Amino acid sequence: MGLPPEVADGVGVSLPSAGHVIAAYALGVVLGAPVLAGLGARVPRSQLLVALIAAFALGNVLSALAPSYPLLLAARFLAGLPHMGAATLAERRRGGLIKTTSERAGTAPGARGTGSPAPLRGTAGRRARARTSAGSTSVRR
Repeated sequence: MGLPPEVADGVGVSLPSAGHVIAAYALGVVLGAPVLAGLGARVPRSQLLVALIAAFALGNVLSALAPSYPLLLAARFLAGLPHMGAATLAERRRGGLIKTTSERAGTAPGARGTGSPAPLRGTAGRRARARTSAGSTSVRR
């Protein structure tokens, strides 16, 4: 998320505090991966993928609508929880399981199948405000 100045303005916090929004999302990704792997082991993959994508979209909608900094932090954390599980299942479903380093040469990590490119979303977010960028993520997916 390349929008800390817009986030800071949007919820009325300092720029360093706005950086915590990024950390909250990253913490959700890190904590969500092993928990969801364990919980999702008994659920059919296609159903789990739909549930994870829905949770990801809901987290982004909540982020776009969050009226305060604490609620934005919570929404970003929730949006991060299903991130890795959804990305992994989508890649498996796509048939491209995990590629070797030589096959990924010249490709940015996570660049495949991510919807709108991060620089494009960053530019759009700076022009249309950070909330619009978070909301568009939930619609784009």
